Amino acid sequence: MQVFLIFQNNVDPMQTQHNAAFYGIESDIDEDGDDIDETLTPRFIGSLVNDPNSYPLWGAGEADQAGIDLINDVVTFYENRRNYWHFQWNYCLIFCDSEWNKYKGYSKGVNFLKNINPFWKTIIGAEDIEIEQIGCECCELVYDEEIEHFIWDCNDIDCNSTQNCTNVIPVYNYVATHKPSDGFILVESAMNAPGANYQPHEMIGSNHFQMRNDENTRDATQLIFDEGLERNFFKTDKR
Repeated sequence: MQVFLIFQNNVDPMQTQHNAAFYGIESDIDEDGDDIDETLTPRFIGSLVNDPNSYPLWGAGEADQAGIDLINDVVTFYENRRNYWHFQWNYCLIFCDSEWNKYKGYSKGVNFLKNINPFWKTIIGAEDIEIEQIGCECCELVYDEEIEHFIWDCNDIDCNSTQNCTNVIPVYNYVATHKPSDGFILVESAMNAPGANYQPHEMIGSNHFQMRNDENTRDATQLIFDEGLERNFFKTDKR
């Protein structure tokens, strides 16, 4: 007999007569395929940096909050440093390149961390993004007396407008298509275990690593050996 908890994308065909598969699904999309939160990747990172086997038996689900807290803490750190260097740059009189570069660096870090979920989902194929132009802006460089620096002042315009504008900037937006996953493997791949002849069972809330030692693993074990997956082969008497 073989029971597979699906951890990888490519699994050799199972050769026994009784082949069952369980797969994790830790998605952040609803039934309509729309994104409902941005915590899939932080939850996955929580299990990536915290060994699921380091938790008590069936306790690896706690890694979810650990990952969310970790990302929030790092974002707060970068935001504080960005704001600090922005303040230093505003009140710098000469030789301000260092302050500006540090401000821009931390700003890029904030932007990356706040978009880490769609970035990661794109890498694993859980999100397909198409870019489309949604309009135009007229942007002019103006002097802001409050901060004593030049800034870009932009206003929406009709892309075909004859309005006198020296800098017409196209504005783009992205349309995303989401697919459920365990944070690493797409569900559509994980559920298709070669040679499985029992109905595949999903482990809702388990990511790629958690499914080794969380509450769903406990439930799967009971389903296999206590209930036999609704058949008799896997049923095992308690000892």
